[in-house]
Amino acid sequence: MTLTLPLPPWSLNRRGHWSVRYRAEKAWRVRAAVALQSQRALKPPAPLDRARVTALVVTQRTADLDNCTGRLKGILDLLVRSGWLAADDPAHLIALTVTQATDHLRPRVEVTIEAAA
Repeated sequence: MTLTLPLPPWSLNRRGHWSVRYRAEKAWRVRAAVALQSQRALKPPAPLDRARVTALVVTQRTADLDNCTGRLKGILDLLVRSGWLAADDPAHLIALTVTQATDHLRPRVEVTIEAAA
């Protein structure tokens, strides 16, 4: 199943006041939860116990792959909290593959989740 979520607002290189970052993260969590809710038909009946996750991080400009990987923390946590994944530890998340692309008009993260044996 492939889910499309809004791009998290923070980068590992971004600095700033904690309250500004907190407000941006909170607003992103609301937008991401709404996006997940709209795609609930894809949701498995129970959280996937073992999964492979592939993420395509689409930004407005080219980004370092390590920054793209850092942006996935909030997304993986959201997938666990919403019941898509059992956990995001190494026993449950078998593989995490990250690729990056650019789209000046529609930044996003496309997450593909596959059950692993």
